[in-house]
Amino acid sequence: MSVDVIEPQVTTRSRSDVPRAKGGLPLLGNALQMGKDPAEFFYQSYRHHGPVFQTQVMGNKWLALAGPEAAKFMGSAEGKECLRSKEVWTGVSQEFGAKHTLVAEDGPIHKKLRKAFQPSFAKGVMRGRYEEFLGITDKQLEEHWPTGTDVPVVWSFQRMSTHQLGTLNNDFTPDGYEDDIRVAIRNMVTVRVLKMWPEFMAHTPGYKRAKNRFHGMGQKLIDRYHERKANGFEGRRTLVDDAMEMHCKDPDLLPESDLIQVVVSPYVAGLDTVANTISCMLYEVLAQPEVLKRIQVEVDALFTRGDVAEEDMTPKVLPTLFMAMMETLRLHPIAPLAMRVANKDFEFEGVPIKEGEMMYIGYTVCHFMEEYFPEPKKFNVDRSPAQYKQPGAFTPYSRGAHTCLGKTLAEVQMMLTMARLFHQLDMSLPEGYTELKKQTLPTPAPNKHFKVKVNGRRH
Repeated sequence: MSVDVIEPQVTTRSRSDVPRAKGGLPLLGNALQMGKDPAEFFYQSYRHHGPVFQTQVMGNKWLALAGPEAAKFMGSAEGKECLRSKEVWTGVSQEFGAKHTLVAEDGPIHKKLRKAFQPSFAKGVMRGRYEEFLGITDKQLEEHWPTGTDVPVVWSFQRMSTHQLGTLNNDFTPDGYEDDIRVAIRNMVTVRVLKMWPEFMAHTPGYKRAKNRFHGMGQKLIDRYHERKANGFEGRRTLVDDAMEMHCKDPDLLPESDLIQVVVSPYVAGLDTVANTISCMLYEVLAQPEVLKRIQVEVDALFTRGDVAEEDMTPKVLPTLFMAMMETLRLHPIAPLAMRVANKDFEFEGVPIKEGEMMYIGYTVCHFMEEYFPEPKKFNVDRSPAQYKQPGAFTPYSRGAHTCLGKTLAEVQMMLTMARLFHQLDMSLPEGYTELKKQTLPTPAPNKHFKVKVNGRRH
């Protein structure tokens, strides 16, 4: 006997009935709450107000969609049709003087750019290059993680990540540009995208110097392409080669003005994503010695066997390390919310939203809900994988048309980096350091004071 499922009817609500997020201060509104811990702010607001509530940030009154309802909507066909990103990310295009930027485009142009660059940001770029990647990682560990020192974790991983990404995507090691890359990305995102810093911060001498050097590095990569072309393209194929060929084939889709932002895009997309995540992961693992021991057994066995390949970066081969990564992505999402603009008039949970309206989407609220993850604040590497597969439950890479293009590459990069780190080094947390202290701008990460002690080398 079949049973007819009757969908609940949602009654259209007046905008005046939408509750305001609790807390807030005159002029600042909810800015301090969001700045301190955006994931917690959206979780608490969802519990108090449900999936739709009103926020106020620095004089801007923006609607917020949150919880499993928002996560599912964002990933649905309707959500993709109703939401766009252009106004949110147009500041990135402005900084580079670009006509099209992948994160700021929607519709057909976005689909074309995404399809064209997907191979350059997928885990396939690692194939046949695992030993080379490990060589880069080992060099960073030898130079910047010496025995007997307290290592500043986030910056050390940012340095390592820029060298890994530069070699993988552009066959170029950015020696001497590390600070410029970090400062340029931090200011651009905080001023132009999040709008949490005032406009004048985009004109400070330090930022302008870093920006000019970062963009100059991009031009250097383009100039090198022409040299390689003149010499018959010796060496491996790079993202720059793909971009230049696309420019020649379709200059309207990828004009000359857009080339620099394309060739440096791996740093913009991947620097904080990888470095911040593995920084949090290092804390969580070192805080649980029994988890650390399990991971050491796995990674020691991996490297004892010899050459490492793609099939080794899986839960079958490295089950505890893989789950440590998953739990880190859940507890410490690098992008706990998104900003989107209504692409047309629509209703969400009965609330009417007008075309052109800016809104927040708190899609990681489910990460902290007991209904999806029992004891949600606990770092638990023995969770069932089924918990992460519940609809709307696990969203570390955003959802919808702008889901992170490089997520598969990022996961392999994180897994292999941490496998090598735990295999090579004996590390410990500072005495008395029992709670991870974080900062949120431009993205959530351990603060600059987080360090680990390198006690010695294991191998």
